[in-house]
Amino acid sequence: MRETLKFWIFSVLIISAFTVSASEMPVMEDTIAFNDRFNFRQSVQFDNDGHIHMTYTGQYDTDGTTREIFYATNQSGQFEVLQLTDNEVDNNFSSFAFDKNGNIHIIYLEHETVSNTFQIAYRNNIQGSFSEPIWLTSGFNKASPHIAIGSNNIIHLAYNSYHFTDPNLDDHVYYTTYNFVTGNMGAAVQLGLSNPSSEKETRIAVDSNNHAHIVYRSESGWSGPLKYYNNTSGTMSEYETPVTGSVSAPAMVMDHADNLHIVYRQGNAMYYTLRDAEGDFLQPLLATPENVGVPTFYRSVDVDDQGRFYFMYQNSTATAPKGFFLVHGLNGQFEEPVLVSAKTDNGYLTLNNTAVAARGDGEVAVTYAASTVRNDDIVCDIFLKHGNIFDPPVSYISVSPRVLDFGENPVGTENTLYVTIENKGFADLTISGAQFSDDNFFTSQELPFVAEPGASFEMPVIFNPFNAGSFESYFTLMSDAANQPALQVQLLASAILVYYNLSFEVLDAAQNPIDDAVITLNNTAYPEGHYLFEDILPGTHHYKVSKSGFLTVEGEAVVTTQDKHIAVTLEEGTFINEFIHSGHVRISPNPADNYVSIDSDYAMDLLRIIDFNGNLLSEVKVNGHTAVLNVNELASGVYIVQIISAHTSSSARLIVR
Repeated sequence: MRETLKFWIFSVLIISAFTVSASEMPVMEDTIAFNDRFNFRQSVQFDNDGHIHMTYTGQYDTDGTTREIFYATNQSGQFEVLQLTDNEVDNNFSSFAFDKNGNIHIIYLEHETVSNTFQIAYRNNIQGSFSEPIWLTSGFNKASPHIAIGSNNIIHLAYNSYHFTDPNLDDHVYYTTYNFVTGNMGAAVQLGLSNPSSEKETRIAVDSNNHAHIVYRSESGWSGPLKYYNNTSGTMSEYETPVTGSVSAPAMVMDHADNLHIVYRQGNAMYYTLRDAEGDFLQPLLATPENVGVPTFYRSVDVDDQGRFYFMYQNSTATAPKGFFLVHGLNGQFEEPVLVSAKTDNGYLTLNNTAVAARGDGEVAVTYAASTVRNDDIVCDIFLKHGNIFDPPVSYISVSPRVLDFGENPVGTENTLYVTIENKGFADLTISGAQFSDDNFFTSQELPFVAEPGASFEMPVIFNPFNAGSFESYFTLMSDAANQPALQVQLLASAILVYYNLSFEVLDAAQNPIDDAVITLNNTAYPEGHYLFEDILPGTHHYKVSKSGFLTVEGEAVVTTQDKHIAVTLEEGTFINEFIHSGHVRISPNPADNYVSIDSDYAMDLLRIIDFNGNLLSEVKVNGHTAVLNVNELASGVYIVQIISAHTSSSARLIVR
């Protein structure tokens, strides 16, 4: 038996004390049905190309007359759901099979209103879309139909009678055939006694020689002896099995080697037997521990290409872990039950049907349904997990929203929206990069970024248009996610030219207006006194304000979404680039830490310290050739020391550490 990861190792089985870890089957969950209906009784199968197909019943609340049949598949790459019936009568208990060409044949019970009985309706998609239904039966009520198809285009049917209106009549299992090419219906063959239950307890399969095999739970009540029939002799006949005692809910599947795999519940445990192609039965084996609760509601079982048998069940009793479980076994050796989902989220109250499909070497599609109350109605939602039981845990990425619409934006401005990135997988998710198809969009998120399982974060996406126009672009998130390693998010935006006014007010140190300063904006000098600039685009604009006899002031005007006004104060003096270097002024130490000494050949009257934005920081009156200034309160940087005397005015650069 294959020994790899011991089937995910996320569940621990101890026969004497069955326990399940908190971790679930490490495969991302898909939602098949989540609406205002009670969706249940689903069956699932793979086609030859590995696509998943499913049928199920959906009804409103507890009103059985609203039951309809639905079909779901991921053939297009994602799951799409089709409502097959919409006739406002009771449609229920669907079953389907593939013919040798891959066409789908579906049967289900439909309430025939004229006779007021339930009959088996049939449809197929041989012509591409599903055909209109035809009746395969008539007369008394039918129940629990099951379908299998041989390679000779013959449909084999097994079903129960249901004489619920007359308790004096016994219910039986019946077998019949239908040729979907010629339309010929075979005679119905009555088998043994068996009253129908709420789930399929009559199953049929076809071997490679087009012989039909049927198993069912016999007698009345919820349990009874297991019965097995086949028509390998030419007549549908009963054959003895090694199963003794009463059983309930038998299910079976035929593998490619004509081995018949059978599972059933006896007491509170699941048992397994196999009939090989030569007709020999395996002695029943315990497929689950005896203390798994009450395993119920398994609608379809399957076997992969290696002969590994799979079935699911749900347990809702408090005596064992609750949830949906998957069991598999090869050559009669079964692994421990694996928790597929506890389904404790979103307020789910009860657990419902399960079904499993298998192919290849360990590839499975498991589906399960859970019910709750939503908008005062009882509803049931169907979920699915698809993966390989031997694969290690992986990460799954989910991004929302998948379209970012930035709307209308002024050119030169930034608009930031966010996408939420969630790791829905079971291993760390690494976002390695974000590739933008248009340079007007970018992200400030540092990449790579790692998100743990279950974690989510918001990634900023920024639109900063250079030019006007409409933008329809996208960016691609690169990651190690198993589901979408290169995930695209659509980007929509438009940019328009919006102009603003930039105005200046120029003052001297006494706050008197200066009307004739020269403003240089973005390297363009304008005439004296030109202080108003119109048609300015959003962005950062460099300016310089100068006037003879005053220190030049430089700065940046950031224009965003409104007019901008800047007040500039000019200080008298010479700018640093016009320093007098005659040697008559000496500053020591320079750079300075706490105090600085200034020595001049001329008697000084006034000392000023000015920053490079023209702001006056300190003014000290001096009467002499030497002065000491305290620069301890000044931040580290470069300053201008302006020395004013009766003879001259000069400036020098001071560095404060």
